[in-house]
Amino acid sequence: MFIGNEKLIDKIQPEIIKFFEQSRTIDILSVMLVKEWGNLEKWEIEKIEGMIGRETIKQWIIEKTAEMLPVASILNKPE
Repeated sequence: MFIGNEKLIDKIQPEIIKFFEQSRTIDILSVMLVKEWGNLEKWEIEKIEGMIGRETIKQWIIEKTAEMLPVASILNKPE
């Protein structure tokens, strides 16, 4: 009744974008993320394994290792 024919998202989205572009918001979010990361670093691996699963962690490690190390090119080099 108050917003007329305009969609609510058309009014809210620009304000949300402005909020996240403000330097103060970025600072607050950065501090929060660093704090939460510090909390996660204190977790025991068993807790993480219980939440994610051993096979998921194993697959992630394999994928990231393959991305970071050019294993195929190293193994295919002639001596």
